[in-house]
Amino acid sequence: MYKILAVGTSFTHGLALHFYKRKQVGLPLDFNTITNDELYFNYKHSYSSILGKKLELPNQIVSSSGSSNFFEGLDIIKKSIEPIYLKGDDKFDHNFFKPKVVILQLTNVTRDFFIYENKIYKLDFETYDGFVKSKKELIDNIDVVDKNDFITKLELELEVFTLNEETWRKNQSAYFISKINILHKILKSKGVILKVISYSDDYKENLDKFDENIFVKIQHNGISFSNIFDFVTINKLRVVDDLEIDDSHPNFEAHEIVADNIYNSILNDPGYYTSFHQII
Repeated sequence: MYKILAVGTSFTHGLALHFYKRKQVGLPLDFNTITNDELYFNYKHSYSSILGKKLELPNQIVSSSGSSNFFEGLDIIKKSIEPIYLKGDDKFDHNFFKPKVVILQLTNVTRDFFIYENKIYKLDFETYDGFVKSKKELIDNIDVVDKNDFITKLELELEVFTLNEETWRKNQSAYFISKINILHKILKSKGVILKVISYSDDYKENLDKFDENIFVKIQHNGISFSNIFDFVTINKLRVVDDLEIDDSHPNFEAHEIVADNIYNSILNDPGYYTSFHQII
């Protein structure tokens, strides 16, 4: 049995789609009171679940912006292709719910700001007070061999970011792309198709650095978009555009269009026939 594995942030989870049902019945439009049924509703209408229906594969969504980071997302994907041992069996079942397609949804590179000894450390850039607080908490609670070295390199990274944020973002995204390309080679050797989309525009200057055929641009009404944010904002395909509430998550139509674009990219992937027709 094979599946689609989608790793991403709140967009990948279909967050805010349940607000349409809530508004119909007059319930509060509050994320903090979301129910399991509403989580499942969002899951069913997310772009990766729509893609699953097109490919006739079950879909699994993992990771979220609040609880994981870029490296953890890559680790989840790598572990998903490892052999699974079935209790009572004397061998590994190499096909038990293995991913045949992996979707990696990228986000703003500042969410994974500081990399030290192959670990990611987060800072809050939403507000100045949030930044000051998150930086203090990080330094106070960090557990590394050389704390002074950690602080020195963190301050240097912040200085580079402050002096030229655009260059910093380009360098950070290029670093992440290099890791994605390594992952791509691993997945390709296992017959797994990788597709990458980005919510933010942090990767648009480095699209040529991705391995060929893995990054998916969103084509809509004759225009090509390198990121979901611009696509939904320009075309008014957000929850706020439909419900007039303060929420910019993509709406149902946006999820459908993203799913169509990923599906077309898979069909045109050089590895589609040899990899995919083994199971369909």
